[in-house]
Amino acid sequence: METDYQRQFQAGSFSFLAGSFGLHSIMEGDTIGRVHVLWEAVMLLSQTDLEAFQAQHPDHHLELVNGKVIVMSPSGYESDEVAAEAIRILGNWVRPRRLGRVAASSAGFRLPNVNHDVRAPDASFVSAERLRHSPQSFAELAPDLMIEVKSPTDSLEALEAKISEFLSLGTQVGLLIDPETQTVAVYRVGQPT
Repeated sequence: METDYQRQFQAGSFSFLAGSFGLHSIMEGDTIGRVHVLWEAVMLLSQTDLEAFQAQHPDHHLELVNGKVIVMSPSGYESDEVAAEAIRILGNWVRPRRLGRVAASSAGFRLPNVNHDVRAPDASFVSAERLRHSPQSFAELAPDLMIEVKSPTDSLEALEAKISEFLSLGTQVGLLIDPETQTVAVYRVGQPT
């Protein structure tokens, strides 16, 4: 006899045991930008829960937002190419000058908000003064600069909201690159978005 805790849910190629983290439902159609929410937690999940879940599913890019694990869908080729180029240019400027650390979309930040969200911008920079050594896990701060690259499935409003959240938590500059319109929007602390 199968119990609720042993039932396995499928969402594309992503599956998990519902009982592992106190899960109770799959949120169908709930999308935030290119992010698709697969399930909602009965209780708020923590960074430790996210790390355990990530260890079980290392091929999936995950974020923790308001206690919910969000699976990031792959971006389009063009948007990923633009993100890679942004990281290359930023790294080529930062590294020889030893200004700090540059990371790609797999580097998570444990944000200093009430839920201790773990988010990952497409590209980021943290000054050497704020992050002397790369942590093995998530950096426990907001980056100085974060970059989001809009993919065809992203919602512009969701990306702007993500940038706004980072700015409210200590990020100084956010860039939103839209390959389709070939535009870059610059967001700064204290400037209206």
